Amino acid sequence: GGGGGGENGPGPVSAGGGGAGGSGAGAAGTDGTFSTGGGGGGGGPAPPGGPGGNGGSGIVVVRYQIAELTATAKATGGAISFFGDKTIHTFTSSGDFNAPASISSVEYICIGGGGAGGTRTGGGGGAGGYVSATGQTVASGPWPIVIGAGGSKVDDNSNNPASPGNTGSNTVASFPGGTVTAGYGGAGAGGGD
Repeated sequence: GGGGGGENGPGPVSAGGGGAGGSGAGAAGTDGTFSTGGGGGGGGPAPPGGPGGNGGSGIVVVRYQIAELTATAKATGGAISFFGDKTIHTFTSSGDFNAPASISSVEYICIGGGGAGGTRTGGGGGAGGYVSATGQTVASGPWPIVIGAGGSKVDDNSNNPASPGNTGSNTVASFPGGTVTAGYGGAGAGGGD
């Protein structure tokens, strides 16, 4: 089966590929990597035709500059880390980005959930869409972040062609300038004999 393909999102950068396809009779495709939006690989050949891999879940990363010499976040939410003069909030699961006051010069990326690969020499699932922005201002308030799930594989060889995988889910970040949606990755088609 084939590996997961890339997909151009509404932003200027394309999202990554997916897992490797199953390489032997009945072998399963490799799952897309967690929190990358990667697509699942297509299933191995018959008999007995392997299932495709699951799609990888999406992610949202928000970062902004800090003026202080000590690493202190201006907001809460997600896993917080510091690099150089930046604070980084990484959301691998849904939650709120809580800014007690307005924050300027914010950058973010949002990646949707990848699609699952198809069964029995099926196609790889598509990678989740990618949206990014720089120079944004985020006003105070809680801003909901919903992380898109990766598509789930379907292990069904009863049809010819075999079953496709399931699509991933959108990743949605509600920021003051409007809702940002990184689209889901498409499902890999099922293969035939």
